[in-house]
Amino acid sequence: MAVARMNRIKLAGLLKDRDYWLKALQKAQVIEIDIPENDAPVLGREEESNCEIEREMAEIDHHLGDLDKTIVFIDRYFPVKPTLIQQFAGVKTFLTEVEFQDLAEARNQTSKIVDQASALNVELAKLAHQEASFRSDLQNLLPWSELDLREEDLQGTSFVRVILGEVEVRRFNEVQDAVAAAPFGCELRR
Repeated sequence: MAVARMNRIKLAGLLKDRDYWLKALQKAQVIEIDIPENDAPVLGREEESNCEIEREMAEIDHHLGDLDKTIVFIDRYFPVKPTLIQQFAGVKTFLTEVEFQDLAEARNQTSKIVDQASALNVELAKLAHQEASFRSDLQNLLPWSELDLREEDLQGTSFVRVILGEVEVRRFNEVQDAVAAAPFGCELRR
């Protein structure tokens, strides 16, 4: 095998055209490409590492978003109130090295705290919805609170029953006609 004198060249082009040029140069026997196994950034492997980096960054962004939601949730119900001096000078937290190490070691508890805060937030949303529903029911029943009927009167007997309800003003006549046409004794009052 003879050793020929070689000249170094630089070929600039678009990344998407790289495979075409490498194949063309190798086919023309101008270059011979030997890809070492441990050389990650050679011939397309940097795209794999870029995809991995982007995936890790997306995962970190998702985790930071969860942490931010948790901090907002905790601040809403357990706000840290600054002292009088901190109100004017600003809040600064100084940690000793030991405190910093303790916080770093407790870092694995963040996912547990985030999950608990998320569950509590869902539960609070359900309770707020229930409260709104109860308040709406209360507002609907308030007009009937002044009636001089006892609860037993509302229960009725096996032959008589009092049913309280609301009818839209524009449909009152329609409902009154339907009640009057009923095959049994029934009365509708304003």
